[in-house]
Amino acid sequence: MMQETIGATFLFWATFVFSAGPFWIATMAASPDTTFQKLYSDYMLYLVFGWLPVLLFTSLVSGFVTGTDFSIQIAMHILGGGYVIYLAYKVLYAKIVTGQSFDFNWKNMCLVTYLNPKVYILLPVGFLSAKLTDNMATNIAFFYFSGIPVFLFGVYFWGMIGRAGARISLRYINYFNALLLASFGAYLIYNGFMMSQAQ
Repeated sequence: MMQETIGATFLFWATFVFSAGPFWIATMAASPDTTFQKLYSDYMLYLVFGWLPVLLFTSLVSGFVTGTDFSIQIAMHILGGGYVIYLAYKVLYAKIVTGQSFDFNWKNMCLVTYLNPKVYILLPVGFLSAKLTDNMATNIAFFYFSGIPVFLFGVYFWGMIGRAGARISLRYINYFNALLLASFGAYLIYNGFMMSQAQ
């Protein structure tokens, strides 16, 4: 059970790292003129002032709502999984827009996160996969800290792509990201049905 929880949580974080969202497009665009030291220092500040507050808020809401009624937790698994699979479908037809002017710094990335509605939909769904124990504080800590090494790799990955000036195949990125999203969505739906059978 613990191994499955860890695997599902890392799969969830991988969908964030390998999806060419606003954060990673900005990282890629900024990297040719920015040192990795600057990229990582801004990212560490972002982790504290941008990512942590949003993750705490969404995880606490998700934990409170699912803790009030077991059937709500089952519904969140199934509906959340369905939404993630819908996102996988949408990703196949998404366009990656590059060349936009964006000042890469931790304050701007915090603003992007605060105003992104998908964050408030996906993070509660992701938190469902991070139920390592029956203690909410432990689960929130695991959810937060488990994402950090994956995101640190993402800064390097997208930064190196930006420095190489490589043209990314939209189709390959979309296929890969859609596969990750669909896998995570299928896991959530499967888990929801298993929970309903055990009730």
